[in-house]
Amino acid sequence: MFVRKFSGFAKILIIILLTLSISGSIFLFPQKADAQGVTLRLPEIAKNIEKPVIAAAEKTYAQIAATVFKTALSQFLNKMAYDMAVAVATGAPGQKVSHF
Repeated sequence: MFVRKFSGFAKILIIILLTLSISGSIFLFPQKADAQGVTLRLPEIAKNIEKPVIAAAEKTYAQIAATVFKTALSQFLNKMAYDMAVAVATGAPGQKVSHF
């Protein structure tokens, strides 16, 4: 078998070259670590929050509009009924009932 003996300088040089070649492949192509709480991707977080908030706002807007319309219509019809009842009750001369 062929066994070659290296001097102390050659061994140190080989170890340094091996270390640089192994660590170089790690440090040349670093990967982004997705560790919990370490990296915050604010634009992505905002985009993910924005869609449900807009959907909820649109649904709430429709519900508010329906409630406003229903309340306004109810108040209008109540006022009309009151005015009609007052007109019928006091419509005759001397504020007498007009339907009898």
